[in-house]
Amino acid sequence: MGQYFLTGVWYVLKLVIILGIAYICFRILLSGEGMPTPKDFIISVLNFVADQIQVIIHWAQQRFG
Repeated sequence: MGQYFLTGVWYVLKLVIILGIAYICFRILLSGEGMPTPKDFIISVLNFVADQIQVIIHWAQQRFG
């Protein structure tokens, strides 16, 4: 059971990282606004990651809870 849980957590973590990289690329390269200030950029990325984690938690609650 523990190995299955850790494998699931690892796949979720990789998914969040991939989505985060895609978000960063979109934000910097395709927005046309130029590079945001470091503070705004970090806040934006953390908000994105927090949103993704909330979605995953909600999904897990629906699936397992």
